[in-house]
Amino acid sequence: MIELFGASLFEKRIIKKVYAAYLKRFGLNDCLTVEIGFYGEDDMRELNNRTRGIDKVTDVLSYPAFEGRWIGDFDKNKKENIHIGSIVICRQKAKQQAADYGHSYKREIGFLTAHGLLHLSGYDHMTEDEEKEMIGLQKEILSGARLKR
Repeated sequence: MIELFGASLFEKRIIKKVYAAYLKRFGLNDCLTVEIGFYGEDDMRELNNRTRGIDKVTDVLSYPAFEGRWIGDFDKNKKENIHIGSIVICRQKAKQQAADYGHSYKREIGFLTAHGLLHLSGYDHMTEDEEKEMIGLQKEILSGARLKR
């Protein structure tokens, strides 16, 4: 289940498609709960500074409820909703990056959602191997949501 805050109907549709592709990729039923919200640049900068000590605007922030990579050990038959964390997306930064990378805003929101969901699942990109793995998973999820470049 996704709890969305500040998202337009257009953004909600994209996020729901990506979430469904994420669940399918990992063989999960809809037993997870994630909060996804949209912030403006000023609020995103303040949140990034307060929680990470980085005084600049960023595109997406993820706040996992669990430490480490838990998704491989998760009981895929669970029926109750388990809160896995929160994702915050900066709409202005997403629009800017879509233009910079030469793809649609739809695709950028999809990418940031997939990226955030993977962080909530314990994936990271601190090393070259981790980054390759995460990029591969992002591509699979975006492909499953029909959000190719």
